[in-house]
Amino acid sequence: MITEDQQLTVQPEDYSLLTDLYQLTMAACYLGEGMAEQRASFEIFVRRLPAGYGYLIAMV
Repeated sequence: MITEDQQLTVQPEDYSLLTDLYQLTMAACYLGEGMAEQRASFEIFVRRLPAGYGYLIAMV
């Protein structure tokens, strides 16, 4: 039986880690495919910001 403390949960303060993991995964894919020196573009889409957030900053 899995108890609540054994389940994977993500709190709002951890959301930035999800983006970072995605970016690290994409970087690893580019390296693995020999594309590390090629330019790439990505889109970002946000349905809504979390409560209390007034803006979003995205950097490369």
